Amino acid sequence: MPKNNKVYAFDLGLKDFQHQLFSRIINENQIIIGEDLGVKNMIKNQNLAKRISDVAWSEFCRQLAYKSQWYGRTYHQVDRWFASSQTCSECGAINKEVKLI
Repeated sequence: MPKNNKVYAFDLGLKDFQHQLFSRIINENQIIIGEDLGVKNMIKNQNLAKRISDVAWSEFCRQLAYKSQWYGRTYHQVDRWFASSQTCSECGAINKEVKLI
């Protein structure tokens, strides 16, 4: 099999996996919340750059928002500076001792 066919087959497999993942997320949840990540800054890390680029985070979020709207689900994009790791999911109290990185 020529090298281009392998890349094409990998791309089709990745797209199929993503569509299955989108369907599962949307079917199991009424409200989907995505976080706006600083991908440009994350790619500067040489150890993680390829893995982060392979995920295609912006395309993932775009597709998730589109499919959420298509199936009548609620999709929210949370700002990257929102203190989600500091906020209690039950009562909403903010723990200032947890540091943001």
